Amino acid sequence: MAGKKTNSGEKSDTRKVKQPGTRRDFDALRDRRMRAAEMFAAGRRQIDVAVELEISQQTASRWHRKWTAGGREALEGAGRAGRRPRLDDAQIEVIREELLKGPQANGFATGVWTLGRVAIVIERLTGVTYGPT
Repeated sequence: MAGKKTNSGEKSDTRKVKQPGTRRDFDALRDRRMRAAEMFAAGRRQIDVAVELEISQQTASRWHRKWTAGGREALEGAGRAGRRPRLDDAQIEVIREELLKGPQANGFATGVWTLGRVAIVIERLTGVTYGPT
């Protein structure tokens, strides 16, 4: 594990770990890629970029390939993270309103929502199929 010795002689982990529930700062990520493009243009080595920007050597290499092939613009945007949403905002609002009416208003015998029932309502309203989990 990467780490450094503390005064007690033990190693402490100094790597930055993404915390659950945190969101990526896409502007900061873009700024870092643009800084890398400036450094490449100034003739800096990939290892120097990796160390200064605190990125892996593999990332520096990947960014350098992109920069070599397409210049600064190739590093402009990494696009969005994750899957594209299957439902748009209007569909979500329709589903929300229907769910607020309750399970019995949607044809179920009891007044308890389950994930499976929610999936059935979503499919009925939008045609989009979700599993019960």
